Parts: sequence; structure tokens; C-alpha cells
Amino acid sequence: MKQKIFIYLFLFVFDSAFAQLDTVSIHRDSVVLRRFRVNPSLSFTYLQQNNWQTITNSAISVFSNISLRHTIQRASGWRHDYLFQADLSYIHLSDSTWIKNTDLAKLNMQWYEPKGVRFTHTYGVLFITQFLNSYKLHQESERRYWSGGFLNPATLSLMYGINFNFLKNSKVDINFASVKLDLLPRVLEENIQTGSIDNILVKTKHTYINSAYGFSAMLTMEESFFNNSLILENNSILFFNALNRAQINLDINNRIAIRFFKFMQLKFDTRIVYNPNESFKLQYRQEVLLGVFYEHKTKSRKN
Repeated sequence: MKQKIFIYLFLFVFDSAFAQLDTVSIHRDSVVLRRFRVNPSLSFTYLQQNNWQTITNSAISVFSNISLRHTIQRASGWRHDYLFQADLSYIHLSDSTWIKNTDLAKLNMQWYEPKGVRFTHTYGVLFITQFLNSYKLHQESERRYWSGGFLNPATLSLMYGINFNFLKNSKVDINFASVKLDLLPRVLEENIQTGSIDNILVKTKHTYINSAYGFSAMLTMEESFFNNSLILENNSILFFNALNRAQINLDINNRIAIRFFKFMQLKFDTRIVYNPNESFKLQYRQEVLLGVFYEHKTKSRKN
């Protein structure tokens, strides 16, 4: 409940602030177009196997995902684009407890000025955190210890740059000025990469807060082909302020879906992450999902 209240308040404050900025030059900057889309999904998997050594293994996995996108077009030409994504999944192995596999909450808010001749100025806020607490096992004491939770770790980025549109619903945001704040759990300090604690601003009892200023780029794609039978979605983020392994962040989310029988979809989800605050190794996840998926869209045009 606290997470939902935080997200709603966050959206309301920024939308109200930019609405007031728009009305400085126009007494009533009305909404001329509003789009809303929600894509929830929930899947379950059960696996049981018995190998030639008569060893039986079983596993249960639960995966949930939701994507919400809200776009507003105003009479002045300003466009607001809000995207919220959440992933939460668990895996249960035989003779084991439930293990949290993914836990992600991402809020990306973009404000676009009226279109220029060649490009459009854009202002953005990106916020990333997790919902639930995470725990790790201490190898020496064999005890679990807290390693993260809601708002810790977290990343907040403020961006200014230009925007290019291509295809039908795809865009690239190139941000020449990007300020990034990282909140890192202050648990076992030896688990934090050396490069991530060079620019520490604040130290609290449970948190390191560091900052970085540099260049960032974002790719957003929402395309459909062959009468909506083939769907391509991509949300990727790149940030760096130096060409070394401790100053580069990369997060690629790509989805290819094949739709048939109206609500049936075969999805190929790929996520590639490089975060030096966690590890200098590249992380990736590949999932293939077959099931029933629901999508809700609304579009309203106002005069």
C-alpha cells in the first residue's frame, strides 16, 4: 500500500508542476489528447523430473509483470509521457524455501516541448527501486542479513536533452545533461564495488548516497506488425561519465510477442543489466512465456 501511495503522489506532484508551467504563457492549456494503456501478466510454472540416477527434482515459479503508460498532449504542444513498470517473481526448488528471483519498480517520466524543426527538447525523471526486502546468507555465520528494500537501493536521474521519433511509436532521447543519485544499502561493505563508493555524498546508518553527472540515452519502442500479430517492445537506458567499467550503467529490456487467438501470446523477454554498484559482471535474464495476456487501452480526444 505504501508503494502505491508513493507512486500516485509522485505522478500527481510532477504533473501538477508542469501543468502550472504551461499555463504561464497560456491561460488555459487544455488537454487535447489522452492515452492510457495497461498490460498485466501472471504466469505459473511447475517442473518435475527424474534422471537416470533416480534423483527427483521439482521446481515452481511464479512471475508477475505490469506495464502502465499514460500520455497527455496539451493544446500548447507540450506532451507528457509517463511509464511505470513492475516485475516480481519467485522460484521454489525442491527441499527449499521460496526464493525471490526478480523485484523491480521503474518509473520514467518525460516532458516534451512543442516540436521544433529538427528535434524536440525533453526533460525527464527516472526512478528505479524494488518493492520487497531482500536477504542474503552470510557465509561465515550462516545467518541471513538484510541487503535491500523499498527505496534502498534506489536510483533517481534528472535529465535534459533532445528527442527523435522514428517508426510509429518509437523514440530516442539523447540527454547531454544527466544527474544521477544512487542509494546503496550499507550492509557488508566488502560486497560493494570499489568504484561505486568514490563519490559518496552522504553516509547514514543503512545507506550510502553517491552522485554522478554525465551523458545518458534512452530508447523506447512500442511497435506492432502484421495486423498486431507481431509486437516489439524495448525500453533501454545507458548512462556513463567516463569510459571505464565503474562509470557505465546499462539496462536493456526487450520483448518480442507473437499474438494469436486474440488473447494468446508467445513472449520472448530479454533483460541485460550492467550495474557496477552491484557487480562488474554482465547480468542477463531470458524468459519464454506462453499464455493468456490482457491489454487495456483507452484513447480520448478533447476539443
